[in-house]
Amino acid sequence: EADAAERLNVAALHRWATPRKGLLEEKIQRLDALLTSLWSLDSPGGKHNRLVRAFERWASSLSDLEAARARADGPDSDPAALLDANLEVRFGGGLDARWKEECALLVRRLEGWDLQLKELAYDGEEEEAEDVAQTSSLKRMLDGCESLIKDMLGELAVMEEIEAAAVQRETEWIKKMNRQGDDGGKRDTPRAGAVWRVI
Repeated sequence: EADAAERLNVAALHRWATPRKGLLEEKIQRLDALLTSLWSLDSPGGKHNRLVRAFERWASSLSDLEAARARADGPDSDPAALLDANLEVRFGGGLDARWKEECALLVRRLEGWDLQLKELAYDGEEEEAEDVAQTSSLKRMLDGCESLIKDMLGELAVMEEIEAAAVQRETEWIKKMNRQGDDGGKRDTPRAGAVWRVI
């Protein structure tokens, strides 16, 4: 079984190194550099890992803040729910500009690596794709890199969508509070714009 796996891996390397696709040594160096960079992203302290942690810290306050808004707007109105320890109205806001800039840079880098992977593509085993035991280490490695890149890009996109939706909800809430203030609605509920006058 070990001999069969070795033969499969050697054959995969030979097919991968066909002249029209570039020299084997060059491809191995490119793949090694890509692997090193890619796997470091999600390690503790890696850029992707840091972005995810920063997003999670930001997002963790959203549910509490939105629940506070619901309590302030509900039938048993509790305006104090909107205040922080310093008696200032809490706003969620969006993620900071640095997070967005780092996210955009990482997206571009991942998209660049995805293009590199397409150049390094190895498609000599489609007929064996269903049988993992009959798949070369090379194909599993390339497929794993492709999957990791797609997953990271997808996760970054979802985080950006969640942030945009939260900012939109907050903007709508502020507009609603301002309209209530202009219409003489609930005077005891803190309102954006007029909220500091209430306090």
